[in-house]
Parts: sequence; C-alpha cells; structure tokens
Amino acid sequence: MEVPVITIFVRHSADCKYLGDEFCKRCNCRKHLRWTQNGRQYRRKTGCRSWAAAEEKKREFEGQITGQTLMRLTDEPKLIDEAIRVFKADKENQKVTDGVLEKYTRELDRLQTFAQIKEVFTVSGLTRELLIEYQATWENRYPSSNTRQMVQARRKNFLRFCFDSKWLELCTASVSNQSR
Repeated sequence: MEVPVITIFVRHSADCKYLGDEFCKRCNCRKHLRWTQNGRQYRRKTGCRSWAAAEEKKREFEGQITGQTLMRLTDEPKLIDEAIRVFKADKENQKVTDGVLEKYTRELDRLQTFAQIKEVFTVSGLTRELLIEYQATWENRYPSSNTRQMVQARRKNFLRFCFDSKWLELCTASVSNQSR
C-alpha cells in the first residue's frame, strides 16, 4: 500500500494575524492533517496547537497507515504508581466489581510499598528476584494457600498488563536458562 503524503495545515481563528496562511508555524491556532488517498481528500484534526506537536501526530498517523508502530524516543521508564493508576482505570473500564477493584488496590499498594522500601520506583525495576522476595512475606499476611494463590493471580494480571503496555520487558536470558 502506498503511503499518502500527509500535510499539516492551520485553521486560523478569525482574529489571527496570520489568517490566510495555512502553513504558518508561528501562530497558536489549531493544526490539522490533510491527505489524498484513492482520489478522495481526507482531513483530520490533531488536537494540538503547536507545529511540533502536529509533526508528532503526523508521524504517529503515518505509522498507523503503514502498519508500523513508531517508538517514541522520549519514553521514560513508567513509575509504579502511574502504572497502577492506569491499570486500575482499565479495570474500571472493564466494569469489574468494587470488591475486586478494592482487592487490586490493596495488593498493588502493598507491592508498591515493598518496592519503595527496596528503593525500586519504576515498573522495569520489578525484577524476578524482587517479586520472589516480596512473595516470601506473604505467609504471615495470608495464612491460607488459596488466598496466596488469588493474590498471586492478581499480581500476575498487573504484570501482564505492564508487559502488554511495553513498560516491562521479558528477560529472555532467564527464561532460556530455566529451560535447561
């Protein structure tokens, strides 16, 4: 599939001094994208007012059209508390019951507190060793093995969400060493 040429243009407000120049980069008016595909012209708003942000939206959109996901160079490691916030919002969107959401909140808060004690603040710092050490504290807190199993399932669900969100990487070296 041929990638169309995508152009950024500006829709100026009525009182903008650059009114009439749809390629002006200096004003703070709304930026849009325009392209032609299969003989038809399309337009799409970027939702931003700066030219640089519009360029970023244009690159993201080009990646969608070509089927390629663009990696952002500015991505920083995700903080655990931010990851928990997004995870809980996802669970709320899935309409899980309040009781289940409270359990996730309680367990993830405990995981975050343990990680902070160990001076780990990002999702990428949740190593296998740290999680094993954390799980070793469960026997006093959760006398029932069934409860420990449910807590572990909730923790795995959170870690899977982090992995799917590309905040956590799979360590292939440790996986290949275990299969021996």
